[in-house]
Amino acid sequence: MRTISICTVIMNRLSHLRQTLPVNIKENINYPNLEFVLLDYNSTDGLENWVRSGMMPHIERGILKYYRTDEPTHWSMNHSRNIALSLATGEIVCLVDADNYAGPGYAFWINSVFEQHGDEILVTTHGDSTLPHGDQGGKMAFHRKYFNILRGFDESFDGYGMDDIDFIGRMERERIKKVLISDPAFFRCVPHPNIDRVQNGYLMKNLFGLYIAADTEIDLNDILLYSKHHILYLLKDNSFIEEVFEFCKPHQNDLYLTGGWNINPALGKKGTYTFTPSGLSLTYKGMTTIQYNWKRNTVLFTTDPSSMRVLTGISPEVNRELFIMLSMAYSDCRNRLKYEENIRGRVCVNADGWGKGTVCMNFQDKKIKVGTDVNA
Repeated sequence: MRTISICTVIMNRLSHLRQTLPVNIKENINYPNLEFVLLDYNSTDGLENWVRSGMMPHIERGILKYYRTDEPTHWSMNHSRNIALSLATGEIVCLVDADNYAGPGYAFWINSVFEQHGDEILVTTHGDSTLPHGDQGGKMAFHRKYFNILRGFDESFDGYGMDDIDFIGRMERERIKKVLISDPAFFRCVPHPNIDRVQNGYLMKNLFGLYIAADTEIDLNDILLYSKHHILYLLKDNSFIEEVFEFCKPHQNDLYLTGGWNINPALGKKGTYTFTPSGLSLTYKGMTTIQYNWKRNTVLFTTDPSSMRVLTGISPEVNRELFIMLSMAYSDCRNRLKYEENIRGRVCVNADGWGKGTVCMNFQDKKIKVGTDVNA
């Protein structure tokens, strides 16, 4: 029977893991050649104490290997996965998110699939153009040799979205056959709101404010009626990013294309901002400065003909779902641009290495350096 590693990466999602991990171990512990690899990606919600107090019997038996890194300042799905996969020892490596149940006998089933089809396969929930089980998108299994052939998950991806689709697409470029997970027993998960997906990412942790720029003031309840939006992201370091989202109706139902919304990279701008007593000053790269004055509450306006006239603020308290949606949209659409470059083979993925970091295993003080450094 194949040796199998079930890998889970987590940052501040203890409420999910305490529901899934004990069940995943219980429902698969009878598989003889199995390890669970848990990477604590610098969580601050009590995860370490929970593992120490409740999971030590599994650690002592060797069924669970707990690793922690204190280095990350924000969540990176791809970097954390690359670390965990670098630490895994199984011939077959499986990814199971912290909010996912593996399913009863999942390890036995994975072994049977590889025995039937051989090593040249990728077990996944992703169909050819749809994602029927969105909360299980990251659930996949593959032979560990392809992790190195593909140079891991692309660590240039930022925030939420497209990470698994990119990896699957590059797998298919290597002519790896997909085997779809179809048993309902393998699709259980812990339901949760979208904020859980993005709250530990770089953008959300560093976001100071969000505005929609337009020629006239926009009713935020009607935002989806418009086919183009200029979105201004103000970051805590006084930098800003202005992105232009455009809607393509033929792509509306294609979940691989972010529901039809695209970023137009040619129209994106960056710069710095300063709040003044009268309003907001934006200085674009190239030293063009535009002054916006308060109209009322969170609405600003300018008479400068070179810019959009009105900035309508999006409050995380009043417009919570819209605030979260636009935070997700930024990384999702940006990552899809990188995905398209990767699929065309235009860039070298992780040119400087992947999964690099320092971890401690099972509460020991010894520091372990991991990852692949191509420059070493």
